[in-house]
Parts: sequence; structure tokens; C-alpha cells
Amino acid sequence: MTLSRSLVVCLAAVVTLSIGSFATSARAGTVTYSGTSSLSPYLGASPYTFPAVNLPKFDDPGQCLTAVCVRLEGQTAGFTGIENFMNFPKVVTVIWGAKFDLYRPSLSPLLAVTPTTTNSYSLTAYDGIADYAGTSGITHTGLAASAADSLCLSLPADLALFAGPGTISLPCTAANISTHDGANSWSFGVLAAAIINVTYTYTPCATPAKPMTWGRLKTVYR
Repeated sequence: MTLSRSLVVCLAAVVTLSIGSFATSARAGTVTYSGTSSLSPYLGASPYTFPAVNLPKFDDPGQCLTAVCVRLEGQTAGFTGIENFMNFPKVVTVIWGAKFDLYRPSLSPLLAVTPTTTNSYSLTAYDGIADYAGTSGITHTGLAASAADSLCLSLPADLALFAGPGTISLPCTAANISTHDGANSWSFGVLAAAIINVTYTYTPCATPAKPMTWGRLKTVYR
């Protein structure tokens, strides 16, 4: 078979483009791992560090990591107690909740969430008993709030952090950030737990395309 001059020119152009190129027809995949911390003690204003939650790193031979999405969900439960010692009634508003911070192992910040709930309480003048009850005080139990946020990473340093054998632990803290606008005595109880997800997006690693030489080209079309 004899190739026409125009066809040879076109094939030469294809050969020129293919040399040093990489296969790009691979389909992306994802895998997600999730971990939940143990329940905290009642939080104070100083951050409480949860025990480590270890998640698998991405370690799939032949697959290349292209993105890591991290999700933090903070969950809280507890109570609030307030008392009005004044000789006149008050309406007291309480913002009850916590602030969660998630970090890389180097302690550089990744994510923060602040689950809160807001309630207002109408209290009479002091009834003479500091019991967070009666008409001048209240204890509100069964409070709960949650909040979540996520962040996707694609920088080489972050991909390297999450790739390889073993597990990764992302430090997480929580602190009580409850406030009020007028109680004379108060007690805020906040228990917390953190749910941490990592989602890995990957594709088959690119492999060099086999170069086409003039010798091979003539053999194929001879």
C-alpha cells in the first residue's frame, strides 16, 4: 500500500503531537472516610482538644490523588441556667453554643464552625431563692445545636499530606462560647462531639504514550 503525500503529512503531524504526551482518558473516582470523636466533658472557655480521630490516608497504587475535601461537623448538647437577683423583672437573651476548630497536623487552621442556639427568657424580680428555677430563674435542658463546613484542597503540599500509607490525625478543639445579656448568675453546660470526613478524588496516574517513530509508522501502513 502506498500512502498519498497528503496522508503522510497528516500522519506526521499526529506523530509530532503524540511524542511525549500522556494518556488523559481516565475517569475520576472518589472515596470518603469518616470518624467521630468521643464526647467531650462540659466545655470551658479554654479550648478542649478531642482525642485523636485517625483517618486512612489515600494509598491506592496506580491512582493519583487530585483533590482532598475535608468536612467538619460540630455537634453540641447541654443546658443553660440563669437567675435574676434584681428587684425588677428582666428579659435575658442567651446565645448558647461552642466553637470548633480543625487543624492540619502542623496546627495550621483548616476549618472552624460555631453551632449555637439563641433563647430569650422572661424573669420576674428575685424570688429569694438562687435555684435557677421559680419565677426569677430558669434551667433550660435538652439544648442542642450543630453546624458544618467543608474545604477542598488541591495544592501539592496538601495532597502529599494526605497521601501514602497509614493514617492522618487532624487535631480538633472545642470551646464554650455561650453568652448572655443580663443574668446575675448563670451556668452554661455544653457537651461536644466532632465528626470529621475526608473525601479523596483520584484518577489513574498518567502514563507516557508510546511514541510513534517513522520506522513504526511505515511498518503499520506498509
